[in-house]
Order: sequence, then structure tokens, then C-alpha cells
Amino acid sequence: MELSENRYKELAQKWAEGRISPEEAREYLDWYNAEDNSPLEIAPEFATSKEELEQRMLATIQQRISTEVPVIAIRRRWTRYVAAAAILLMIATGAWFFLRQNPDQPNFPVARVQDPNFKNDVLPGGDGAVLTLADGKQIVLDANATGQLAQEGNTVLMGSAGELRYSGTTTETLYNTLTTRKGQQYALALSDGTKVWLNAGSSIRYPVGFTGDTRVVEITGEAYFEVASQPLAQSGKKPFIVKVNDMEVTVLGTHFNINSYGDEGAIRTTLIEGSVRVNDKLVLAPGQQSAYNKGQLQLVEQADLTGALAWKNGLFYFRSADIETVMRQVLRWYDIEVRYEGARTKDRFNGGIPRTASLTELLSILKESRVNFRLEGKVLTVLP
Repeated sequence: MELSENRYKELAQKWAEGRISPEEAREYLDWYNAEDNSPLEIAPEFATSKEELEQRMLATIQQRISTEVPVIAIRRRWTRYVAAAAILLMIATGAWFFLRQNPDQPNFPVARVQDPNFKNDVLPGGDGAVLTLADGKQIVLDANATGQLAQEGNTVLMGSAGELRYSGTTTETLYNTLTTRKGQQYALALSDGTKVWLNAGSSIRYPVGFTGDTRVVEITGEAYFEVASQPLAQSGKKPFIVKVNDMEVTVLGTHFNINSYGDEGAIRTTLIEGSVRVNDKLVLAPGQQSAYNKGQLQLVEQADLTGALAWKNGLFYFRSADIETVMRQVLRWYDIEVRYEGARTKDRFNGGIPRTASLTELLSILKESRVNFRLEGKVLTVLP
């Protein structure tokens, strides 16, 4: 497809900053995948040191794609490349890797190797959830759950391509709960127009229809919100409140992410747009993050927005992450058990990989950082 240079740069910059929408991401990838896939040759004598080699690789690829957004280099034995805005994994050794989508394959191809330590493969997660109605009835949802699914009072519950929608109004106090297991994600449009995306191993409890002067929901795990502004009958607006254990986030109309997984330590609220107030104490501005742990609330002035939104944009994303942090993301998405054997690597991981990759594809890339794995069934062992 034809895409102007200015439009390409705009989309690439949005991706690099974590602001790209799913529709824009598809536009960018469709354009890039239609371009030439010729190899980039780099001679061994290209530089006198690893650092100089990396800098020259970076400059060479930047010149090839004619853009100022960050890019990543590839090792000499690899021939495919893509712009950094399009998804990368940078490993602690200093080498950066590209993933290039092949239009003839449904997923991003990465280094597939025959490894005797991989007894099998595990497919990535996908759309799926369990909806619990007010009367306790449960409905299993997946990407094929379409049309009218149920009715609560005067409110109709509709399914559409991995998303649950509520339409209509009710004065009854009826609560529903949407729950994702490991290896699942799902989207939700509440009756007020607020949109919610649930990451794997998460839940949200919410009223079928909002009554009174506030809109209150409760979550576990991780969720991204795009809150609809809703006026009161009198002057003012109806605040939207998210409860997570003993923490509350109050908003009027904004976009933000909350990560409250129990194994991540602090509950992190990252603001993308608008304004939120955490525990009636700390007001966040766009680009800021709060960290709440054991009653202590801290402000992060410059949050990693790309990292906070990566899961919603279909990526694993790491920035100076240790192996335990990486594995926590992996075990939630592939619904596996992770064990450690021997000394754990001290390497740090940076960058991202598509969540469409199979488990062995992802592990094959991580192995480039001198960390090894053994996969047997649903048990992944991290080796020295």
C-alpha cells in the first residue's frame, strides 16, 4: 500500500512512544510488510570494537529507512530487519534484534531452532474470559462469542470479536464480574461508554448500570481504562472510581493503566491522558505514574509509557528487566509454570517481542543472551 514518508514517520513515532492505536499499528505493519525485504550485509571488519560496531549498525539502518526514530541492528548471521518502532528485543549483550513479519505467515516469524531442550511448544494466549452474571450464572467467552449473550434487567449484553458490550439502562443494582485466566485477555465496554481492556489473570467487578453520583468498579491484575465523561443531573461530573485492594483511583475522564499483580510488588497506576487522583492524596499528570505498596504512595515523574501499554498493544516489553521480571510476563501469557535451576543470570533485558510468538520462538531469542531453558509440557525451567 502507498504511505507517504510523513505518515510513516508519524506512525513510527507513535509506536516508539506507545501512543499508536491498533488500527494505526496495522496500517504501519501492512505498509512495512509490502516493502522490500532485501538483506543487510555487514562485513566482519565493519568496526574495531563491539561498541563501534553497534553504533555503525545503528547509523547504517537509520540511513536505510530514512527516519529519525530509534532503530535496532541485527547480527551478521541474520538477514531480516525492520524499524525499531515495529517491535524489537534488545538483549543485555548489546546486540539488538529485529523481527520482520512475513505476509505469507499469520504471525511474526522469529528464530525457530531445533533445540533438544524444547520437548514441545506452547501457543500464545488469546481472547477469552469468563463472565459471571448477577445470579451466579457463568458464560464462557472467546473470540467467537458474538451476538446477544444475556440480559440483565433492561441491559443487553452483546459479544463482538473479543469484546463484551453493555447497552440499555437499568435501575436495579446488579453486578457482573469479567475474569481472564492466564493466557487470556478481553475487552469490555461498560454501560456508560467506558472501555476496559483486561490483561491475563485479571478481573473486574462492575455494576450493569451506574446509579447514584459515582461510578465504582473493582479490579485485580492489570487493566487499561478509557473512561467516558458522564455528567450528573445537576452541575458537575460523575467521577469514575477504580478500587484495587485498599487503593482507589478517582477520575473524571481519562486514559490510564493499572498493574496490580500480586507478584509485581507495588500497584502501579500510569496516566496516559487526563488527570487522576490516587487515594485522595496524589494527583497524576499525563506521563506520570504512582507506585503504591504497603500503604506507601510514591510518584514516578517520568513513567515508561511504552512499557505500561505494551501488553495492550500486543507486545512483551522489557526495560532493564531481570530474568524474574521477564518470566512473570511469560508465565501469565502462556499459562505455564516457571522453575529455576542453578544460578540465575544477572543479564538485563530491554525491548519487545510480539505476544503472537509461540513460546519456543520467544525462548530462542532470549537464549541469545546466554540464558538457557528446558521446556517439558507446561513446565519451563530456566537454566544457568
